This record gives sequence, structure tokens and C-alpha cells, in this order.
Amino acid sequence: MLVPLLTTLGWVRVRPVAGLLWLALAGLIAVTARRVRRGALTRGEAFALVAVTLAIVVAATANTRGGYIVRISDWPLLVVPLLLAFVTASRPKREWIAALVVTVLLLAVLVLRRHTGQDLVIARLGSIVYGCCVVQIITAMLGPLLRATADSTARRLAAEAELAAHADSTPMIRRERVAWLGTVEQDVLPLLSGVVEGRLDPATPTVRSRCAGQAAAIRRMLTGGGPSSALAELDAVLGDAAGAGVGVEVQRDGDLRCAPRAVRAALADRVGEVLAAAPGGRAIVTILWSPQGGSVFVTMPWPAGAPPVTLGGARGVEPGLGVDVAVDDGWLSVELSWPPPAAGSTAR
Repeated sequence: MLVPLLTTLGWVRVRPVAGLLWLALAGLIAVTARRVRRGALTRGEAFALVAVTLAIVVAATANTRGGYIVRISDWPLLVVPLLLAFVTASRPKREWIAALVVTVLLLAVLVLRRHTGQDLVIARLGSIVYGCCVVQIITAMLGPLLRATADSTARRLAAEAELAAHADSTPMIRRERVAWLGTVEQDVLPLLSGVVEGRLDPATPTVRSRCAGQAAAIRRMLTGGGPSSALAELDAVLGDAAGAGVGVEVQRDGDLRCAPRAVRAALADRVGEVLAAAPGGRAIVTILWSPQGGSVFVTMPWPAGAPPVTLGGARGVEPGLGVDVAVDDGWLSVELSWPPPAAGSTAR
């Protein structure tokens, strides 16, 4: 843009105006280039880009004198096709074609109004129109190819990241499985051996409770318990409950690890309090969680007439959790939610 501007200053009416228009067009190019890095132009942005570009072309033409208009206004006319390419790459076919038609018609009107009969002027006008159309056609053809290339690159990077994460997690998974195998050998196999050899009576409540607790622990191992478990801090609490003879059935939809650490710790404390009060030796823990929050439900049989458990969260000790405790038809239900319910809801 700079060399044509300097070589055509002899045909300019007001040189400072020409310099300002040059700076305006350069600024428009910089702003547009920065904007399209964040994504395609919207319809309003594309319309504004075309309108400002053509306004600069009209102003630059009006600031010149003489009939050799194509050569005089060369520097803005050469940039117009490139700016239109941003619209072509961002908008549907009917919109960029409309912008191209308007631009071509405007260029033709500006040149023909001051045409003095020189054939070279018409030839240059044809060259500019041809170049403007070719740039838009090439951009329209390359757009799908570039997007497909970007999609392929994104998939490749995602696959590489997944492989790297798998490689990093494999040693930890092996250590967890070795620890689980040790737990089975130390706790489960002696229990089964005692039952098989007749040293333990499976009909007694104590043995049945131990078997239920070990079965729950094995189920958690098979579904991904441990440091990498989606149950996060709840995994240790559920293991302690199973060790105390409480048969815990876990139902999960979501990953607790996406919750803040303080929230996970508060949930573990509250769930531990509830399971410690389980009178029937069994409980159901349901986790419904997403990156935006969720709920943890603890349900267990509850003696008729017995008051529900009292949690610290219901008294404001854990202001980050919502607590809802209810007893219905011999079942106790405790809901722990985060973020807490909106003002006006009360814990029962």
C-alpha cells in the first residue's frame, strides 16, 4: 500500500487526507486480522467491514483529480479483494457473493464516471475486477480444505494427549491394582477360607456383615476406586464404612474430581457422618455430578419414630453445601448439594 500511495501523490487534492485514509485502511486490516483469529466474522461484522472498506475507496477517489482514476486510486483498490476474502471465508455463499457484486459495481461506477476515453483505464478496471473475483473464488475453494486440515490436526493432537495421559497414568494404575490384590489376599481370601473350612458360620450376622462389606469393597475396586477414582474423597469414606460392616451400594453419574477440593472434603465428612449412623447395616449412595455442581444422596432404612440424623451442614458449619434430610416410609434420605439451593429453600 505504501509505494502506490507515494507514487500517486501528484494526483491527490489534499495530501494529509490521503495519509489519513491510508492509516484508516491499515488500521482496518490490523483489526480485522486480529478479529478473525478468534473465529469467523458475524453478519454484522462482515457488513461493517465491507461498508468501511468501500467508504475509504470512495473517499480516496474523491480526493484525487484526473481521468486516470484506476492508477490514481491503485493503493486502496488493490487491498479491497484481500479484505473481501475475510468475508468470503466467514460468511455463506449468498452473502459473500452479494458483497463482491456490490464492490464490483461501485468500482465500475467510480471509474466510468471520470473515464476520458483511454483504453488503458478500461483494461486496468477489468484487471482489478478479475483479480477481485479470483481471490474470492480461491478463498471459497480453500476454506473447506483449511477447515478439514484444522479438524485433522485437532484430532491428532487430542489423540497424542490421550496417549500421553495413558502413559502417565499406567504406573499409578499398576500400583493401585497391586494394592487391591494385596487387600484381597489379606482380607477377602481369609474370610472365604474361614467359611469354606467351617471356622466361620455364614448364617451369623457378623459374618454376613463382613461378607457384605468385602463385596462392596471389591465392587468399588472393579469400577475404578482408589486415588484415580471418580468418587474422589468419598472412596475412602465408603471403604471405612464397608470395613465397619455397612453394605454400601454406589450409583454414580459424573466425576466428583471436577468439584473443588474443599467441597469434596466437606462431602466426605458429611457422608461419613450419615453412614456412621446406619442402623440396618446397608445404605445406597448416589452421586450425580457435573463440572457445574451436583448432588450426593445417601439412602438407608430408618427405624420408625426415630429422629433423623443431625448434620453439621444443616446448622451452617459447611456453608458451601446444601443439606436436605427427610424420613419417609421407613427410609432416611440425605441430599448434599453444591452449589447450595437458592435462598428460600430450607433443610428438612
